[in-house]
Amino acid sequence: MAGKNSPDATTLAIALKMNPIVFGLIVSIVVGAVILYPVQTATNILAYETGLIGGKDILKVGLGLLVLTSLVILFIALPWWSLLGVPLKIELF
Repeated sequence: MAGKNSPDATTLAIALKMNPIVFGLIVSIVVGAVILYPVQTATNILAYETGLIGGKDILKVGLGLLVLTSLVILFIALPWWSLLGVPLKIELF
């Protein structure tokens, strides 16, 4: 799934003068971690079809995961990648 976003993420990263590797990692983490609607994954479809949870329930959990994922990226991943020598911003030409 995240592989489909790689060319778009790379193009956007270069336009924003950001490191395409870090930008791609961020996109991959968010795509893999955040589920916002019932038909996004097979397990969501199965859970939704039971009738025990609704679309609003999945959205609430998904928004919570989005906030949590954003915090992990900001306060753990970006500082860690910087320590490894992979900065968010790069000088292009």
